[in-house]
Amino acid sequence: MQALRTHEDVLEAEQALLRSLCQQLFERARHKEIVGILAGYKWQSGEHQILFEILHGSPTASAEGLREQLPAILTRKGFPEVNVESYFVAEAVSAAEALGVARALVALTCGEH
Repeated sequence: MQALRTHEDVLEAEQALLRSLCQQLFERARHKEIVGILAGYKWQSGEHQILFEILHGSPTASAEGLREQLPAILTRKGFPEVNVESYFVAEAVSAAEALGVARALVALTCGEH
């Protein structure tokens, strides 16, 4: 993953990380670790924030179930325009990359104080 130098880089990193979480590419312990790291992270996009909150609140939903339920959940939360399919495309990051990205995002936010 590239360095997080610009706002666009951060948004792309957030989206790649959320894609991987939506697709549930990691074992449960790694998923829980990544979500735990991101629990206090200030997401740079409202869409990303609400999607993370949904993922954090339903860790047991299968990727297929999540894919089916997300449009309705997002609409109820005020985000009817989200392209849900974009979070289920093959372009996701590995577990090791996701862990690194999660730590980098949190470190970047901490550096803003």
